[in-house]
Amino acid sequence: MARVEGYEMDYMLERLNILGYLIMHTRQLDMIMSNESVIRYYREKIDKDIQTVVLAKKSSPG
Repeated sequence: MARVEGYEMDYMLERLNILGYLIMHTRQLDMIMSNESVIRYYREKIDKDIQTVVLAKKSSPG
């Protein structure tokens, strides 16, 4: 079991959003990970999505 303590609420919520995104989007990626170009594509897509979608929620109202 993992445990994280001593961080502010915003930090923890940001990490939980990233974790939720990763869980949701990586469930079935293992089936397509035999092709290096596909791996690269999804790595870049996930990195971009985390920066533009998941972390952008932090700066949006509500």
